[in-house]
Amino acid sequence: MKKRIFTIALGFALAISAVTAPLTVTATESKQKRPTEMEINYAKPIQSNEIENWPQGPQVYAQSAIVLDIDTGATLYAKNIDEELYPASITKVMTVLLAAENCSLDERVSFSHDAIWGIERDSTHIGIREGEVLSMEDCLYGMMLESANEVCLAVAEHISGSVEDFVELMNEKAIELGCTHTHFANPNGLPNKKHKTTAHDMALIAQAAFKNETFRQVCGTLNWTIGATNMSGDERHLNQHHKMLKSNEPYYYEYAVGGKTGFTKAALNTLVTFASKDNRNLVCVSLRTNGAQYYYDTAKLLDYGFDNFKNREVRSRGYKGDDLLFPSIFFHTECDTSCDTAEQYVTMPKGMKLKELTTSTAVDNGRITCSYSLGDVPLGTVSTTIPATMRNISLADSAASRIVLKEQAALAETVADTPQTNVFSSSQTSGAMKISLFNSLQPWQRGVLAVLVVALLFYLILLITSLRRAWRRHKYKKRREAAAAGTRTETKTADASSAAETDPTADETSAADNETDRNDDGTFTSEETNTADTLHSI
Repeated sequence: MKKRIFTIALGFALAISAVTAPLTVTATESKQKRPTEMEINYAKPIQSNEIENWPQGPQVYAQSAIVLDIDTGATLYAKNIDEELYPASITKVMTVLLAAENCSLDERVSFSHDAIWGIERDSTHIGIREGEVLSMEDCLYGMMLESANEVCLAVAEHISGSVEDFVELMNEKAIELGCTHTHFANPNGLPNKKHKTTAHDMALIAQAAFKNETFRQVCGTLNWTIGATNMSGDERHLNQHHKMLKSNEPYYYEYAVGGKTGFTKAALNTLVTFASKDNRNLVCVSLRTNGAQYYYDTAKLLDYGFDNFKNREVRSRGYKGDDLLFPSIFFHTECDTSCDTAEQYVTMPKGMKLKELTTSTAVDNGRITCSYSLGDVPLGTVSTTIPATMRNISLADSAASRIVLKEQAALAETVADTPQTNVFSSSQTSGAMKISLFNSLQPWQRGVLAVLVVALLFYLILLITSLRRAWRRHKYKKRREAAAAGTRTETKTADASSAAETDPTADETSAADNETDRNDDGTFTSEETNTADTLHSI
């Protein structure tokens, strides 16, 4: 009986295991094959790699990443740069920028109850007490180095009177800088569903911040000490959190000069990094990466930006290599605007020449701006002041263009009302088309065309002058040859006459010989002559 029960139990167990084993294997295999969020992000496409003739950028684990040239504003690397994500503490880049622009470093900032208790207690802070007073300089280092959230609230109240008004100022500044997908809800980056930005917008904010001398000094500092205050006799030592700036860290990057880290559970790791090499300045923004991987990603992206691109300085007068700016604007003028465009650059892939880029010009308030692009990708703009003489010419040209356009419109209405097919109307239409074609040219193109026409006329004048000179030389040569021939004939005649005068005997002898020799022509011979002489004597 026991043996039968044991057999039934064993069979039942085997049946259950046979049914559940495939399900367990399937669940395990499914769990192994399911990629992580970082792996999914790594495989996402890179939009900048789709640009024709553009250097191919590396794959990174960040969900969104960008490399921007600070000097020209050119986007060198783009991966989901317009996707709205949480920025976390890199929000403080904007907060520090506004504080540097609106305050002096020695201003005193008082910490209110709301500033101290308006943050989550487990968020980063430097232990400031209610009623404590710090200098604005200490506040800037507290926000950038230690990412102190209570300091952000106190600075916001100091500048705008309330955090809400300061947040409005942040959003206005973002719009001013060209941000299109950014909305700030607080000055420190703590979690808020309405607090979002994009990699591209954050790069624009970082670009503006890096151009502020105070911000550059603060974001690149490794250590700072806050001295004794009105409520604390102890020193507070602040340390840089960005490990790519520290030479003793494995993530150290020799060209990094500043940056800001960020982390929340909702945003994961975010990072802004500034780097300088060979007189070039880049900023890299990485959003939503897990752990220290964002340091490796940032190093790869910065190397890509430095190794594959170059900055070309554009001059407004004359050539510098293959670079020429506004060729028709400064023809026949003595102005020198080189200093006006000094240190203005265009970013382009290495091996590419400036003339291969697309350019467009615009004139506003006496300045002309030339924008360079590769396809639809802007690579930089250069602007300079238009000389007064050329400005007057430009205004006159614009007025003339408007008159021509009015005449063309009137002509078009006349042709539409009274259609004609004769040769005269055809010539009028052809002339109008030529005028329209000329007016469709840009000012610098018309200038180049005018110079070419002048050069052609000058060449024709030189050619005609040369031909006339050649014809004159030919006629002069003929006259000289004729005169020389006449002189030679007169010389021969004169020689013959002089010879006859100097030897008359020879002529008489010659005549006698001629008479003696005559036999057949009826003249006397020499014997007959002698006989005649004898008879004459008798």
